[in-house]
Amino acid sequence: MQKQLEVKEESLTDWLLFDVSQKIPRITYKAFSRQEEARKTGADWEWWFLFASFGFRMRVQAKKLCPSVDHYPAIAHTNRHGLQIEKLLADARRENFMPFYAFYTTETADVMCQMHKNDEGVFMAGGRSIHSEVIAAPRRPISSGDLLKHTVALSCFLCCPLASGAEPPHDPGSDDGGSGWDRFIRQYYTSELNQEISAGGEQEGAIPGVHRRIPSYVESFVRAGREGMPDWWEREFHHYIENVGALLVYDGRKRLPSA
Repeated sequence: MQKQLEVKEESLTDWLLFDVSQKIPRITYKAFSRQEEARKTGADWEWWFLFASFGFRMRVQAKKLCPSVDHYPAIAHTNRHGLQIEKLLADARRENFMPFYAFYTTETADVMCQMHKNDEGVFMAGGRSIHSEVIAAPRRPISSGDLLKHTVALSCFLCCPLASGAEPPHDPGSDDGGSGWDRFIRQYYTSELNQEISAGGEQEGAIPGVHRRIPSYVESFVRAGREGMPDWWEREFHHYIENVGALLVYDGRKRLPSA
């Protein structure tokens, strides 16, 4: 962003997700050919975290933040589906995922992270918190700081001490049961849980986006990713991925040693 001031959100997303997938062996990633249509529906990518007893499903809308800019128009973006953010939230209730925003920025500001990690460039906010801050509130200029105060750094999702004990693990997948993940979500995204419950989407105490059974398209995606994604995969499972531009799966389950 510093070297290419006009770089687009799509380019940042493609670079980010590919780079992360190359550096973390547990991650499988693929961008799909129907990205332009997918962007109209409210989510740039779908992200799964797999644990021994459940999977957690997210959908993420990316936004680039520029200094000294009013970000209200970007959050209140409208297309043929209506408000992009409201489409994202409606889909979340219907399809059981937790909606998120990924903010790309060169700025630093106050964030939710207790370790004050605020200089990493990519920050994650719950979609409902952003809706309350921007759409549901009276119209006003929205600064980067207004948005970033609802975020934690992207790296926190894989190495937050809350998710694994006193220190970040060398292997984030070592917490195979996902109990640390539950603590992480409840610590930083409580408002997402409360607002989802008030909307009638989940019973009290439940975390939206939790799936006790991993869908076949996700399991197939992980298996195919280990061997090289075949050409037929996208055609076979197009119904499941038609509303997103890419799929990212972090497999935190313990694997048996290879023979």
